[in-house]
Amino acid sequence: MSVIEEEHVSLAVKIVLTIAFLVVSYVGYELLPGILLLKREAVVNSHQYIESSRSKLSKIASEYRAAEVEIEKFKVADKDYSKIIDGLIAQKGVLKEEMKLEASKLPENEIPNQVITILEEE
Repeated sequence: MSVIEEEHVSLAVKIVLTIAFLVVSYVGYELLPGILLLKREAVVNSHQYIESSRSKLSKIASEYRAAEVEIEKFKVADKDYSKIIDGLIAQKGVLKEEMKLEASKLPENEIPNQVITILEEE
C-alpha cells in the first residue's frame, strides 16, 4: 500500500471514529435526562428518602414555632427588643422558605400536617 493510500485509510478511520463518537454522544445526551429522571423518582419515592425529608420538615417546623414563641416573649418584655424581634421574624421567613423547598420535593400526601399548616399561613 502506498503512503497516499495509507493516509486515505487513516483519514477514513478517523472520520468513521469521529462520526461514531458523535452518534454515541448524541444518543447519550438525549437519554441522560430520562435516566436521571427515573433515578430521581426512584430516590424520591424510596421510604428512607421520604422519612428523612419528613423528619427534616418536622425539625424546621419546630424551629419555626420556637421562633414564634420567642417573638411573643420579647413583645411582652419590659425592654425594647425590636431588633431581636425583627431578626426572629427574618429567621421565620428563612425557615418558611426552607420548608417550601423541602416540601416541594415530596408527594403532597407525605408532607407533615404541621408543615402544611405553617405553609398555609399568610
